[in-house]
Amino acid sequence: MPVVFTTLSVEMHDIGISAVDHFRAANYKTKVEPHEIGFPDRPAISISRGGSTTHVLVSATLDLERAKAWAGYAKCCQRDTRVAIVVPSQGMIDPKVVAGIRELKVGCFVCNEGALQEVCPAIDQTMQGGIPPARMYHPRMRATVAEIGEKFARGEWQDALFDSQVMLEARAREYLIHGAKSGRIVVLDGKGAPNTPSKKVIDRAPMGQLKDWYENIKSPNSADDSMAKALVAINPHRIRNAHFKLEAKTRRRLKPLAAKLLWVSFDAIDKSYR
Repeated sequence: MPVVFTTLSVEMHDIGISAVDHFRAANYKTKVEPHEIGFPDRPAISISRGGSTTHVLVSATLDLERAKAWAGYAKCCQRDTRVAIVVPSQGMIDPKVVAGIRELKVGCFVCNEGALQEVCPAIDQTMQGGIPPARMYHPRMRATVAEIGEKFARGEWQDALFDSQVMLEARAREYLIHGAKSGRIVVLDGKGAPNTPSKKVIDRAPMGQLKDWYENIKSPNSADDSMAKALVAINPHRIRNAHFKLEAKTRRRLKPLAAKLLWVSFDAIDKSYR
């Protein structure tokens, strides 16, 4: 069935068609000119994939006021909601407006001869929180923190969370191996007897086992204690994010916690370097 737009001008109709073709080719489910109570106006398309919905506006120019209205609406939604604007190539005329679109976390696509090119990504408007700049942390971890921060800022919060969990697990192993080798860290077994694992055993241990060892360190210092608390906080979510990442239930549970969990991981890693 051919796509027909009733809200687009004749000049913009082909761009709307190109947008539909572009997103369908990327395996998005598309709704043409949907209408819901509360919408600022009627978007050309609403697309959904992987628990995320993006309202796509098709316009002759970048309309900053319209973008603000849609961003405000999207922020009030409970689930991952994004906004994007598609304009013809001649519509990209004002760099200040483009900067304003970026600041609103609204995506922008340029249509040139039927092909869409992304100028800036649409970011989840419902994502709350953020992480501090990398310079606040120990120099040995700043580069990785910066990379994770960039992902989080782009709305790729699940990837950012996963990377931070891998980072915490790797540092927990390294720190435990170093402490055990020097003799400073002694791990007690269930009977209270010393039973510090070897490097070979630590290298193969999952996060849950690392958590148990840290909780049973004899006379832990503040860094040991911080690492133990971080592993206790992160481990259940590590399992969920690693093995059930694509489930909608996982996204609903983890999303409100993502920013805080990043802070927890980074803080524990930072303290282990001090």
